Amino acid sequence: MALAQSGSREALEVAERCLGLARERRLSLTAEAQHLAVLAEACVVAGDLARARRVADEAVEVARARGTRRYELFAWLAVARVQRAAGGREAFARARDALAQVDALADATRAPNWRLVAELERAGLAGAAGDAAARERHLRAALAGFESIEAEYRVRQIRALLSASA
Repeated sequence: MALAQSGSREALEVAERCLGLARERRLSLTAEAQHLAVLAEACVVAGDLARARRVADEAVEVARARGTRRYELFAWLAVARVQRAAGGREAFARARDALAQVDALADATRAPNWRLVAELERAGLAGAAGDAAARERHLRAALAGFESIEAEYRVRQIRALLSASA
């Protein structure tokens, strides 16, 4: 997401170039789903939600077709973020479903820390839906998890979010 937040036009161009090079040169195709996920998020920042949806869905399809379950995590996170950006009840429901997929894959791939990322995304989703209490609950759950693994950057980030909303 950092690339996508760096600037809409630049992020979109870099994400497109990375994906294009990987496909053209047949390099890093095991990570193609991750390249697509980044591109989907860059499309959101650039304001092209229709393309973002298509690319995020493609990321999931590619990850499943290639059997790259760890990269499928990135794809489902992109789906959730795109749906959150789209807004509305249906989109938020699809975002929650995508985050449930992240949880399931985190368990299946024995990568439990991804559950914490999903929890943080749930906080963002709750905030976008205007549910301050759920946002705080999800932030506190994510904070506890990140504290338990001593992920200091994330801990500071979440504490800042909690302080800003107090």
